[in-house]
Amino acid sequence: MGIGTFFDLADPQGQYGATNLSPKPEALAFAALTRVIDGTQTLGRVNRLPSMVYGYTFQQLNAGAVIVALWTHNNASWPTSSGTYSSTYSTSYALTVNSTGTNGNVSVIDMMGNASSASYTNGVANLTLTESPIYIALANTNAIQGKYTAPVGYTGQ
Repeated sequence: MGIGTFFDLADPQGQYGATNLSPKPEALAFAALTRVIDGTQTLGRVNRLPSMVYGYTFQQLNAGAVIVALWTHNNASWPTSSGTYSSTYSTSYALTVNSTGTNGNVSVIDMMGNASSASYTNGVANLTLTESPIYIALANTNAIQGKYTAPVGYTGQ
């Protein structure tokens, strides 16, 4: 019970072959993740992150934009007394998104696929990370060069 990405609306215990389904929020998060990183190759994990901050990088094919996925997780805040992850736990993180001396906006996509923009100053965007991943699209691929480690043995496309 409770496993999977869809609710069985006819049987609360769930059953194989159910026909009356409704997506759980994680189904929509999987769809957003798939849409954001479709047509990319992995670059690897982001290096030198603060404790409890996690990040991974992808690049759109043909030398396109770099997508940086970031989130935080703190075992002390999970699970809460209600038995779920903390919806209020967050931490700040400064991500270099462009060259030093530049100012502007960068595209940020939340775990449900909603796009917004975050301003950056002097090439750095100050982001608030939660347990839910966000995806930041970097047009200046040089901003992330040397700041990630590819998986062992991975050669890309």
